[in-house]
Amino acid sequence: MQISSRWKVVDGSHWILDFDQKRTAAERAVSVIKHYGLSHVCFVGRPTCGDVKPMMYWLTSSNVAPSGAMAGEDAIPFDLDHVQVRKIGERWKIADGNNWLLDFGPGEGNAKAALYVIKKYRFNFICFCGRPNPGMTYFRK
Repeated sequence: MQISSRWKVVDGSHWILDFDQKRTAAERAVSVIKHYGLSHVCFVGRPTCGDVKPMMYWLTSSNVAPSGAMAGEDAIPFDLDHVQVRKIGERWKIADGNNWLLDFGPGEGNAKAALYVIKKYRFNFICFCGRPNPGMTYFRK
């Protein structure tokens, strides 16, 4: 839905995602939500604080992780057995080797909570709608 020149994903009058001017990315997000049957958007580390953005993840109505590939998705695989919390400089990150997935700045507790969520739901892909600065990030297995 376009609202005052910005593209948003909405549920009734509730704004869920904001894609700014990226209409195609907003439409893609709706397709992703429908494809996987996503009904819960969840966060670790809200709200955004400076350059630190929260982890966004989605679950189905059965409270399980989305699984399986969707044609044309922007997905980066990672090794669930090797993903870990790492302190790099003064910042806490979720990393798979040298591949940084998430950056929690000084938030060690948020990084540990995010790792717990990743392992609990057995996520092994991080996916995006609308890079750079994606309006939607989701994890799947």
